Amino acid sequence: MEIGSEEPASASDAGRRRKSLAYGPADLFAVSLSDLPFAIAKVDRCRQIDWMTDAAAINWEQLDMIADGYTPDFVEIYREFEVDLPRILGEVEQGLVAGDAVRVARAAHQAKGSAANFGFFGFSGIMSRMETQAKSGSLVGLDGDLQSAKQLFTTSLAQVKVERGI
Repeated sequence: MEIGSEEPASASDAGRRRKSLAYGPADLFAVSLSDLPFAIAKVDRCRQIDWMTDAAAINWEQLDMIADGYTPDFVEIYREFEVDLPRILGEVEQGLVAGDAVRVARAAHQAKGSAANFGFFGFSGIMSRMETQAKSGSLVGLDGDLQSAKQLFTTSLAQVKVERGI
């Protein structure tokens, strides 16, 4: 299919093109003019996720809301989170080593949700991107993202300790 063609050669071509947009903005060069609105919406979603990741690593409002006064019960749950998340990241890493995209997507999804609950939005954003890419079947470059996520998680834990004393 050539750039600028108005109609896909077949329905399967259209589906393949739409599916390829899940890989990101670099694939926009293969988009026909009729698919341009779809492609622009996809880029906007990518930018939104990037913004979430580039924003403050911690959403303090979310953390304070779930902490509800930083009760002993909350602190106990938070301590479990501190211990459990590195285990989940280990599952992501094992999935990457095994080349198992399904395992990577599942573990990244779990890490994303757990972290978002505690306001670790920067980390959660990285996990979201990793989950999306793994679901597409590609693990290319995710080991670097995993290292970035580990670093951000460690930094975020230290920041919470300094700012909230837990």
